[in-house]
Amino acid sequence: HETGVLVPPGSVVDLEQQIEAVLNDPGLSSRLRTTAQLAVQERFTMGRMVSAYEQLYIHMIEAADG
Repeated sequence: HETGVLVPPGSVVDLEQQIEAVLNDPGLSSRLRTTAQLAVQERFTMGRMVSAYEQLYIHMIEAADG
């Protein structure tokens, strides 16, 4: 899924060009928004978040006991 644009670190010119491209292209902006929204909905479900915290707590308890 394409959820954004990448630019080389420190490249202000490339960053400016990509920002302008997204702002000036409603289709691109809409596609990025839609795919980003779907990615968040898939990756950050309540079940996944609960499971991640549960694993973190288990790891912390085991480390404290160890």
